Amino acid sequence: MRRLRNDDGATAVMVAILMVVLVGMAAFAVDMGSMHLQNRELQNSADAGALAIAQQCAAGSCPDDEDAEALFYAGANSTSGGGFFENTAADADLNVTAQKVTVTATGDNTPLFRGVLGVGDSTFARSATAIWGPPASLVSSIPLTISECEFDNAIPMPGALADPAALEAAVASGSIGTPPFPAGEITFNFHSPTDISGCPEGPPGSDHPGGFGWLEPDDDDDTTDCETSSDTSGMFSTSTGASIPCDKDEFAALRGTVVPLPVYEYVKGKGDNAEYKMAGFAAFFLSGWRFPSFTGDSYATGSPPCSPPDTCISGWFTSATLADGGEVDFGAGGGGVNVVQLIG
Repeated sequence: MRRLRNDDGATAVMVAILMVVLVGMAAFAVDMGSMHLQNRELQNSADAGALAIAQQCAAGSCPDDEDAEALFYAGANSTSGGGFFENTAADADLNVTAQKVTVTATGDNTPLFRGVLGVGDSTFARSATAIWGPPASLVSSIPLTISECEFDNAIPMPGALADPAALEAAVASGSIGTPPFPAGEITFNFHSPTDISGCPEGPPGSDHPGGFGWLEPDDDDDTTDCETSSDTSGMFSTSTGASIPCDKDEFAALRGTVVPLPVYEYVKGKGDNAEYKMAGFAAFFLSGWRFPSFTGDSYATGSPPCSPPDTCISGWFTSATLADGGEVDFGAGGGGVNVVQLIG
């Protein structure tokens, strides 16, 4: 009788061979996951650094050391608070004239298993570019638009904008009619016998009578909503009459805050058929108003900013950076409102 061949130990050899393959595959999977995590980490760091620097520049004060600023925000926005991987670094390429900044975050990845195969550290880099400038579109919290002529008359140069920090401090420390509100409060009359704008009125292509007027609030289920949307490419309908076309309480709650206002370059048509073409957007600190049966005393004087039968609003032009303002339109007029946009 023939004896069968003894295969003792063959299974162990196969298992040993397969274990090498399985361990290698596991090592590859773990290291690939680690590299993917680092790439995502570095992209988050680069995004955070670019947005932070762009926001500071949009507010009028770029950092003195943009590389240090990029590194600080990159580290602060990593999952470990200081750089998830070894030797994390960041640098910034800032172009103030072009209103653009690019932040590049780099880091070394030490393989957990591939080192057994002689694979050393890998260096990764991720970049993000942010721009800042006037918005292409905007949702304003009150349905008003002012003329470009009036804005230019009130603000003959960019340095004439009121300091937003000073206005906030005045609201926090004072009360209506109590200093220290800054000088130069502006009053706009509209739908009024008294025109103090110095801007032309009348035919299409000039200002709407009174210099500015109501816009139609956004058409939604909330009929009291004061918000209105506009952009620099379309035409936007007017709402006629002297009374505000939305809820008075909602409007009154905005006193002492900065409200973005659309600034129009011309008006087409008259009355109910009038439409505005926007040139850009202004940041206006709303101080007071007088409308029929609805008055808000001026923060600066403690009295209504105009007398019957005139209707008006008062306040200061200032600056504001909107965190969720959408796309930048470098061709729009610079009215003090800026947005920040990631473009790459």
